[in-house]
Amino acid sequence: MNFSYDQTLLEEWNKRGQHEGLYAVFSTRWSNDECEELNKKQQQLLFEILPNLLGKAVLDVGCGIGRLTKSLSEHGANVTGIDISDVMLQKARQLVPGSNVNFIQASASKMPFADQSFDVILAVFVLQHILDDALFDQSLAEILRVLKQGGCIFIVDGISNTNHRLQNSPTMRRTLQKYDILKKRCNLVTSQKTLCVADDYTILLWQDTSF
Repeated sequence: MNFSYDQTLLEEWNKRGQHEGLYAVFSTRWSNDECEELNKKQQQLLFEILPNLLGKAVLDVGCGIGRLTKSLSEHGANVTGIDISDVMLQKARQLVPGSNVNFIQASASKMPFADQSFDVILAVFVLQHILDDALFDQSLAEILRVLKQGGCIFIVDGISNTNHRLQNSPTMRRTLQKYDILKKRCNLVTSQKTLCVADDYTILLWQDTSF
């Protein structure tokens, strides 16, 4: 692999990728029914908030097993899913066949794409797993780089009043100010709290205004 990545994070997601079904990407603290309900709820919110995706170039950052990639492709988007875990990508390729889908092993902090390649970029339950602040900032900068003028960024993360790592979890909670890199080109048009089983998350929709 010739991309930047966190070795600990890679090992974690390759291990997680061995789990069955949604447990590959969701918490094992949740029941199977809770995972299914959360997945359904996220899909509904995603397509309520995002614009018409027909024919759009969409990037699914940290695509995991392809649960969102599949729905995006079914809504007519031309989707590229990236993930650092080859184990996850193997599952994604089995789940999401199709000519309008492409999976690439890559890191959010160094993407193999030209500037302004995508109309819509998603990072759902992804950035919070980047524990290193420098890689986190670099990932936001990369997302901004590959976003087309007029495009939008859809993020779901744990947002907090302080920057801290959750106890017994490979997850960082950051303040909304940590996402200010995106303000170089985008306005925050949606900041919406959502409950994922018993955990509090925030939906962020950023719209590019540089055109």
